[in-house]
Amino acid sequence: MVRSGSLRNLHDLIFALGMGADALCPYLIWEQAATREEGVGNTVSVLTKGLEKVISTMGTHEIGGYGKYFASIGLCSHLTGLFETPNFCGSGTGGLTLARLERENRERSAVARSRDQQPVPVQFRLYPRIWKMVGQVAKMEETYADLSRLVQQLEGENPLSLRHLIDFRFQEELTVDPEEVDTTVGSHDLPILFSAMSFGSQGETPFRIYAEAARRLNIVCMNGEGGEIGDMLGKYRKNRGQQIASGRFGVNMEFLNSADFLEIKVGQGAKPGEGGHLPGFKVTEKIAAARHATPGVSLISPSNNHDLYSIEDLAQIIEELRTANPSARMSVKVPAVAGIGNIALGVAKAGADITAAPAPAGTWSS
Repeated sequence: MVRSGSLRNLHDLIFALGMGADALCPYLIWEQAATREEGVGNTVSVLTKGLEKVISTMGTHEIGGYGKYFASIGLCSHLTGLFETPNFCGSGTGGLTLARLERENRERSAVARSRDQQPVPVQFRLYPRIWKMVGQVAKMEETYADLSRLVQQLEGENPLSLRHLIDFRFQEELTVDPEEVDTTVGSHDLPILFSAMSFGSQGETPFRIYAEAARRLNIVCMNGEGGEIGDMLGKYRKNRGQQIASGRFGVNMEFLNSADFLEIKVGQGAKPGEGGHLPGFKVTEKIAAARHATPGVSLISPSNNHDLYSIEDLAQIIEELRTANPSARMSVKVPAVAGIGNIALGVAKAGADITAAPAPAGTWSS
C-alpha cells in the first residue's frame, strides 16, 4: 500500500499501480475533495473512469500490466533494478539515486509543514514565451530563424527532454561540396515530409497550403486520418500520403487510390492507444463531407489497436490495402518505444515498405 501526498493526479496513480502497488492512499487528493460538496464521490468517479480508460486504450487487460510500458531516463543502476524498467542515460555513479530522492522528499516535507507562507513555484512553460513571436513570424514581421533561435535558447536554459541537452557536432570546415550531395529519395527531391495532420485538426487553409507546398518542393505531404477534401482527391497523387487506421472516417476506394503512400496508424506518441475525438461543434459541413459524416455530430474513432492484436492482423490489413491500391507504398506508424527494433522487424514481416517511429510528441509526430 502506498500512502503519499505526492500522488496528485491520474498519471501518478496509474504509475504507482503499474509499478506493483496493491492499494493507494493519495491523502491530499481526498483532503481537497472533502472541502467541496460531493467532492469525494465525484473524485472517486472521475479517477475510476480515468483508470478504466487508460487500461482500455492501452490494450491492457489488468491494471498491473500497465507497468510494462514504462521506461526510465537517468536513474542510477540500483533504482533501475528496483523498478525493473529499461533505463537510458543512467549509470552506477550518476543519475537519480535513493539518497537524492530522500533529500528532495525531506525538503518538500519541510515546506509542507512550515507555518510560513510559501511562494508558489513557477513552472516553466515554453509556449507562453514564444506565442507572440510565432504570430509575428506568421505576419512576416520576424523571421523563422529568429523564432528557432529563441526556442533553442529557452529549451537549452530549461531542458525538458534529452534532445534539449544534446546537439550535433559539426566540423569547422566542410569536407564535401554541397553541390555534390544527392538529396533525392526515389522520385522526390528532398528527404523530408510534411507530417500527418487531419483536415479537422487544422482547418482548410493550412491543409491546402501544405499539400500545394509539397507539390512545389516535390516532397511528400501526409494527410492525417480525417478524410480528404473532395476536389483534392488524386490531385497530388505523387506527393500525397493518406493515413488510415481501424474504424477511421472517410476511407473508401477513391480515397485509397488518390495517393502513392498509405500509412496505417497503429499508435502515436501523445496519447498512445487512444482514438480521436472531434467535438460536434467542430464538425462543419466540409469536414462532415470529407469524413462521410453528419454535420454537428461528434466523431469518435476507436482505439488505434482496436483490432490489431498481432502481426497477422497487421499483415491482413496491409494485404487488403495492396488489393485496393497495388501501386501504393505501405507505411506503418508506431510510437518510438523501447524495443522498437523488434517491433519494426515484425512490421516488415507483415509486408510494410516503411516503418515510421515518431518521438513522443503530438498527433502530427510521424
